[in-house]
Amino acid sequence: ASNRIYQKGLMFLLVYAFKELCGYNNTIKLCHPIDKAILVRTTCAFNKSNLEELRKKMFEIVEKDMKIEKCLVTRRDARAYFESIGFNNRADVFRYNTTKFVELYKLGDLYDFFYSSVMPYSTGILGKFDFHYLNNHSFIFRFPTIDTKGDIPPYIERDKILKNFFGILKYVDE
Repeated sequence: ASNRIYQKGLMFLLVYAFKELCGYNNTIKLCHPIDKAILVRTTCAFNKSNLEELRKKMFEIVEKDMKIEKCLVTRRDARAYFESIGFNNRADVFRYNTTKFVELYKLGDLYDFFYSSVMPYSTGILGKFDFHYLNNHSFIFRFPTIDTKGDIPPYIERDKILKNFFGILKYVDE
């Protein structure tokens, strides 16, 4: 369970850092698990140096040890918030939800929803992660797994899977 909490915290940190760098008009989508990591796609064009900027931004946030807060809000307020920032997939989660209140997590000025009800207390513990560049709209987000006892496992190239299932050509700008 603690590994999933760490991974959810890293995902929130990634989204927050991306929004800080690229703005709310660009989207980031954590798409699919692949080789003990996550395939990430963005609408913002990324090259290797931009990915390095994202890494630095994430480490800055880790160093700041920013608090991650759990907030209880009405379902309608949550839906309105996500629609206002263009997180339409998040807003849709609350369309058919019948509960009156939902739990959101807050990091800086960004709120987000996670199906997990537990999140790290702050960003200060989230210092282990890495990226693997694919192309100008896709990269692999790597992090420690329970199998590697806190280390980031080496990335194993999965070019055929990326190409055949996700239409991603490695190192080819779309």
